[in-house]
Amino acid sequence: MKRRAPQVPFERLREFCSVQLRRCRKIAKIIYHAARSSGLTGSFRSVRSAIDRLDFVQFTIRGRLLASKVRTLRNPIDFGQLGKREPIVLSVVRNGMPWLKSFLAHHRQIGIRAFVILDNGSQDASVEHLMAQPDVILLQSEAPYNSYENTFKRYLCDRFGMGRWCLFVDVDELFYYPGISTKSVQELTGFLDGEGFDAALTQMLDMFANMPMGEIPDTTDLDPVEVFPFYETASINRTPFLKRFGNIVPDYLEKFSGGVRFRVFGSENSLTKVSLFANSGRLRPFHLWHNVRNAKLADCSFALLHFPFNRTFRDKVIEAVSTGRYGWVTDDEYDAYAKVMEVNPSLNLMSEHSCGLTGPMQLVDEGFLTISSEFGDWLAAK
Repeated sequence: MKRRAPQVPFERLREFCSVQLRRCRKIAKIIYHAARSSGLTGSFRSVRSAIDRLDFVQFTIRGRLLASKVRTLRNPIDFGQLGKREPIVLSVVRNGMPWLKSFLAHHRQIGIRAFVILDNGSQDASVEHLMAQPDVILLQSEAPYNSYENTFKRYLCDRFGMGRWCLFVDVDELFYYPGISTKSVQELTGFLDGEGFDAALTQMLDMFANMPMGEIPDTTDLDPVEVFPFYETASINRTPFLKRFGNIVPDYLEKFSGGVRFRVFGSENSLTKVSLFANSGRLRPFHLWHNVRNAKLADCSFALLHFPFNRTFRDKVIEAVSTGRYGWVTDDEYDAYAKVMEVNPSLNLMSEHSCGLTGPMQLVDEGFLTISSEFGDWLAAK
């Protein structure tokens, strides 16, 4: 006698069909508007970029494909030795040696005891250096970054960071916050837990040197804060951080864009990320690249000191333009970098608005970072 196939409940079938229909309508709408607003080439780019932004594409389709494309090179961490919600640092790295030593040292100094790093095709000594670190879980994948960027990130968080605080930073970024000299990052996330928050905004601050890029020394063994001590906020565009995606957002939080990259290159790049979050399963990170869903955002913000403008910046730009490594979303940004660097390869980013960084409270006083009275009380407490 033939065995009958299991019956799918009607409500589940209807819900599945409804979800797929909504996705098809969204894609059709994207194609329609792209075709009306630009030519054939522009339409293709717009459609590809918009479809890539869909969670269904990034996390359902590519998420299922990714597991077979990742291999573990080293896993020395016993998570049982960490606190239940103790924060870990996660990152995707390619050719990171100019920053790796300072990246690890800085985050260790503020209390991080475990790093999860995925190497994506490094051709320098990054893998060898990371293999020698006792507190680094190292994975590797050759999957294309321009398609899998957010998929990589959520994969790492869901595999290694479920149920704990995750600090996702690029290798050329350093997490920086008021109280950094006296309060560990564990104490910081403990404060956020105590206040009922499960995510915090991080504002990216581009740092640079007072010298032509071609004269900047090799930073592999140097402190980037000493080599690149300058920043500016005059060209930053500020808008309210929107209350959407199921997030609870304090009224005064802001989204930043532009900055020195806008002044020099005309690039209106976003400077605001949600890089620190408690990965509960309900909160979903990396929605539309740097946002989250279903989070209660803290009433204070922190900084990511960003050090892209080293001696390898021009080579990175040339590679990005020729290979499209960073995807359709950032093609225009790297094209803008390339045009300026071609005309002025010895570019110096200093202006009359540049100033030296002396500490995190300087950024609070300038309005770049926000702190609440409760955060201030926590800072003052011994």
